[in-house]
Amino acid sequence: MSDEGQALFEKLLAQGTVERPADTVPSTLSDAEYVQFERSIYALTVEFIDQMLAEYTLRATPVSASAIDDETEWVDFDALSTEAKAAFEDALDDGQHTVRGDTLPPQLVGHRYVRYEGTTHRLEIALFEVPIWRLSVEKAST
Repeated sequence: MSDEGQALFEKLLAQGTVERPADTVPSTLSDAEYVQFERSIYALTVEFIDQMLAEYTLRATPVSASAIDDETEWVDFDALSTEAKAAFEDALDDGQHTVRGDTLPPQLVGHRYVRYEGTTHRLEIALFEVPIWRLSVEKAST
């Protein structure tokens, strides 16, 4: 089992039940019905709890000056909040900025374009929903 899977299993042993986004559960646990640990066998249950976790992804793409007309609404980078500046710069540096379980800064959601260092960038926002799983473990035998 992977180190991540072992750490999650040990957390399950300590707590009995853990809820996690589905994509953070190692397949060695999500696919297992039983786990042998220290000479004991444990029954593992993984179930969808009818709850989703919102994940927003922000991308910032430079656009040519001809794509922007006088009617286009944009915001200057310097007018953004500290949080919005950090998210925008992360999107520029890493290709995208992702926020899980929270929303993007309102200034970025409210504008389609940001002007930064003489270049206008079009903002693209995608919303994904990740299912939440409940993992439970109980001793099956010794």
